[in-house]
Amino acid sequence: MSARSTVVYGFTEERSESTRIGVPLNWMMNSLATWRAQDRDAVENFSWNMTPHQPTGKGS
Repeated sequence: MSARSTVVYGFTEERSESTRIGVPLNWMMNSLATWRAQDRDAVENFSWNMTPHQPTGKGS
């Protein structure tokens, strides 16, 4: 068994380098987004961060 393999319920699972780095990075980014959302909810409760859009010129 290599250092990259994990045994779960008797099955061996090989993990790539991108998975070993990407999963903790994803957790950190989700945590940061959660803290930011909670802060915005506490400080600016009734504001809306809208994305500016340009008119398309299409009718209707």
